[in-house]
Amino acid sequence: MTKSPALQEFSSTHRAGSVLVGDQARTDEAALVDLAITFGIIGAEFLAAVVEFLRVHRSNLETTAARQQQVASATRRADETYLACDCAAADRGFTL
Repeated sequence: MTKSPALQEFSSTHRAGSVLVGDQARTDEAALVDLAITFGIIGAEFLAAVVEFLRVHRSNLETTAARQQQVASATRRADETYLACDCAAADRGFTL
């Protein structure tokens, strides 16, 4: 028998992680604007390197956030499926 509250907590934790990681990607974009204002034209090469790094970093964060969301959704579906099977077995009088 599965522990539905444990699966729901696991799912919720991954969903919260997804939001946290996704928010970080947006925070990096705001930092880029601040750097552009600070360095201006003089730091164009440095800024170009930072832009590329942040592009790759944002892509990794977005991928991680999406995967966390997938894990959360899959866990929630598994919990619902196991619960339905447990209920169906109980209705038939099966015991483990």
